Amino acid sequence: MEFTIRQKSVRSRSIRLHYHQYTGSFTLTYPKGLSASKRNEHLKRWSGWMEKCLREQPPPVFTEGGRVVLFGSARRIRFVEPTAKKRRAELKEGELLLYGSYPTEERQRKEKIEALLDREILERAEKWIEFYRDSLELGEISVFVRAMRSRWGSCFPGKKKVHLSRYLIYKDEVFIRDVILHELVHFEHPNHQKGFKELLKRCRMI
Repeated sequence: MEFTIRQKSVRSRSIRLHYHQYTGSFTLTYPKGLSASKRNEHLKRWSGWMEKCLREQPPPVFTEGGRVVLFGSARRIRFVEPTAKKRRAELKEGELLLYGSYPTEERQRKEKIEALLDREILERAEKWIEFYRDSLELGEISVFVRAMRSRWGSCFPGKKKVHLSRYLIYKDEVFIRDVILHELVHFEHPNHQKGFKELLKRCRMI
């Protein structure tokens, strides 16, 4: 099976391997100074587990007539108007309509389609920012979608920016709302202390 492994040195003493289902890739984190031969030993030891992950939890595949769960709903993939000059993705009831031509290579095609759905995440972010604007006394906030694999969102209160993971498209609407709200509450409380938890709880009850 084809997959990629990203290696990252950290201050932790432990070595870990994490599977990212939505990208079909793995991240190996290891203590600084661990030799390449030692890292390869661990990867060899975990090869069976990696194959099992890819077999039992395969990444989404965008093929004609296939089905992918997007925003909590199973949708049939349809490639329409392949001669369209501009690529475009349109969500319909139970369907994902794709306009334009796409790469034949599976991973490249998937990445192109995921990027087209960034606007769907942005629209949801704008909706929830407006919904919580008065309760959280929010000013102007810029939202950006990034291909983040290790976290669903991050915020930068000083810069009035929020970054959201592109892979939120594979989660349901409640999960997406909670991620956005979580980041918005950080504008008031940078850390996960008592005040943060209390405000988050109050906002969820609105």
